Amino acid sequence: QQDFVIILGEQLSREGKPSSVLESRLDMAIDYIERQRFQYQTVPRIIVSGTSTGAESHVSEARIMADYLVDHGVPPETIILEDQARNTHENFIYAKGIIQANTKQLKTTKAVFVSSSYHLYRSQLYANMEGLYQMSGVGAQAMMMERLLNWVREFVAIIFMHRKLHLAVSCLMIALGIINFV
Repeated sequence: QQDFVIILGEQLSREGKPSSVLESRLDMAIDYIERQRFQYQTVPRIIVSGTSTGAESHVSEARIMADYLVDHGVPPETIILEDQARNTHENFIYAKGIIQANTKQLKTTKAVFVSSSYHLYRSQLYANMEGLYQMSGVGAQAMMMERLLNWVREFVAIIFMHRKLHLAVSCLMIALGIINFV
């Protein structure tokens, strides 16, 4: 039984509608929320997170996501809009603030986040960076081509997340290689 479900945003389509990736996240969240409603007769608070994505867009990802959820039967009073986050790390920074404002104990609050399956590992790293260790992820399915392309993107993003560590290890390996060669 969760207190909060955080849905991570994704760029909108050119028409200002949820992209296929975002739609699959929203559909997964709806399924999860419905299971919560069936099992516990309650709907958790839902944080939709994401700012407007593009100069031509005047509506935030969060607003589009909230409208989609309401159109699919999610009670509007359970939805909290977080429309400032521009990336995954900020999703968790701002969501943490919302959770803290709505609960007494952050560490005992039960929450999950919904993202794409290929994005779960890096999302969990960001949640942990914000001290949200009790939080886990629910992965929405992605098409095989999306997964392949985005696994590469996720790999590069994780390397850049820890660039100082990777630079230090690379320097150490080069130094050991030189010592071994000499």
